[in-house]
Formats: sequence, structure tokens, C-alpha cells
Amino acid sequence: LEGKSPEEVADLVAKLNEVGRYTEALLVCSAVVEDLPATSDDVESERWRQYFRIGVCNALLHLGRHDAAKAAAEDLLSDSALTLEQRLKALVVFIISCHRLGRLTVATMGLEQAEKELRSAVGLDRTKAEIATLRGNIACATGREDEALESYARALEIYAGIPIPFEACKVRINMAWAMIG
Repeated sequence: LEGKSPEEVADLVAKLNEVGRYTEALLVCSAVVEDLPATSDDVESERWRQYFRIGVCNALLHLGRHDAAKAAAEDLLSDSALTLEQRLKALVVFIISCHRLGRLTVATMGLEQAEKELRSAVGLDRTKAEIATLRGNIACATGREDEALESYARALEIYAGIPIPFEACKVRINMAWAMIG
């Protein structure tokens, strides 16, 4: 990683994630976070530090290390330097981790916080669709199929306006599971 710009390292991490090499992505993100100062007055360095900390959270989540992903997301959420988009990405990891750990009440509290923060957000349609999908997943897990279907329908409406067909397909699969009951 020596001699590479943050953009080059971010591209490497994106490529690793695209092909499912999450262990390598975790190692790269962790190495970058360790090499960067804990805090910085340089806004650009701070932005990259947060970017790679989110990368650590995502890699842990994809590796099924939900307790570690939840803890990393909680740690990240305590950082007041996060942008709204970074904060929402950390909340998504937190919510998914809690859901997969069976901590549905805590996941619901995270959802409510994310929805509150999204009300003031301009754009961020993909995040809005992710949050709607997560609300559907949690509603389905708690036996509230009608609420799940409404949330999935809302997510599909949002995905219709952005070109991410794979994500919309996953929502349709979740919707079918909710209909089956």
C-alpha cells in the first residue's frame, strides 16, 4: 500500500469487495486505518480515515462477524466528525448486524434513528431504499408481514428511480418470502 494514494487504495478495496474477497478488503482497510493518525485537522485525511473505518465495518459484516461489525459500527457512530452519509452507512451496518444477531429491538431503534436522519437528507436514494428494505426485513422477522410488504414496496419505488437492478431483485425476493409467510 506504500506509495498509493487513498483513491488508489479505495479502488483496490472496491475491486476486492466486488469479487467477494472480504478478508483481503478487511486487511487493507485495517492497515490503512492503523497507518492514519487517530484524528487529524486535515479534512481530507479525516474523510479517508472514516471511509476506511466504514470499509472495516462492511468487511466484518460480509464475513459474518456480526458482533465485531456491530461493535465497529458503534465505535464509528460515536465519532462526531462523520458526515451524514458516513453516519448512515455506519447505521446500516449496525442495523444489519443487530438483525442478524437477533437483537431486533436494538435494530428497530437503529432504523428509527436512520429514518430520522434521512428526513433532512437530500438525495441518498440508495440509502433510503436500503433503510426501507431493512425495515421490511425486521418487520418480517417479527411477524408483521403487512408492514414488511409496505416497506418492500417503498424500497422498490425508490429503486425504480436509480439504476441498481440487483438490489431491487433482492427486495422482490424478500417481498416473496413475506408473502409466503
